Amino acid sequence: MTHGVVINPSKCMFGVAQLQFLGHQVVPTPSRRKCKSLVIFFNPPPSINFTSFWINHRFLPNRTDTLHPLNKLLSTSKGNTKTVLWSENATAAFATIKEDLANATLLSHPKPDASTSIMTDASDIAVGAVLQQYIGNDCRPISYFSKKLKPAES
Repeated sequence: MTHGVVINPSKCMFGVAQLQFLGHQVVPTPSRRKCKSLVIFFNPPPSINFTSFWINHRFLPNRTDTLHPLNKLLSTSKGNTKTVLWSENATAAFATIKEDLANATLLSHPKPDASTSIMTDASDIAVGAVLQQYIGNDCRPISYFSKKLKPAES
């Protein structure tokens, strides 16, 4: 109890390959084969309901800008949950998101002694940030933030 930390061994998991934590499945690395099959085999969904999965994905940089055409599909298709009329921009956004998911950067665990910074960016439709740390010569992301701007904020 040198540092005031008490650990209950019955509530701990040590040496496991993966675990469920705060609603997320934590694994060392995603399977690149499975990620690439997402890009190759997954076509744009015909239903608006399925599209919302992509919009809620939180671990991709610039996701709000990238997903803007898909958000527009949702807002213009209110009440019509049966079919989606895919525009060229929406199809390109869908392809970009598939690539981004397949090549997603793994988030790092924070290191207390590492240099930390926040990088921010903004566009006409969104603001974003990444909390990152410098480990050696590498810049490793810890968390991403992205928010779509309201019309008055634009």
